[in-house]
Amino acid sequence: EIANIMVDELKKVNPEYNPPRNLTKMLIQIDLMLRRDKRQFCQITDVFKWALADSFWSANMFKPNPAKYLREKFDQLFMKMIAKPPKKERKFAPCSDDNEALRIAKEMSARAI
Repeated sequence: EIANIMVDELKKVNPEYNPPRNLTKMLIQIDLMLRRDKRQFCQITDVFKWALADSFWSANMFKPNPAKYLREKFDQLFMKMIAKPPKKERKFAPCSDDNEALRIAKEMSARAI
């Protein structure tokens, strides 16, 4: 079932995707993830779907055996998936009124000159 989900998700991203005719190699890797690596069904599918949605990892999922690549990079992908996005540093606190913002902008401009 996981192999079918992977193929369906790959086709959603790229409708021209041609899955391997023989899914045996994919099934072996999926079996290893489930039995040897003790991964959960939903964990595998969630990480795979996340990787397909990520701009960097998406292209890598279109390897000849995406399950093998997923297994090799699983921990890295999982940690990236659950990581909180970095907080953006704010240089200035928001001003409650426009006049204060203009005053600060003028002050900064004067210091720059």
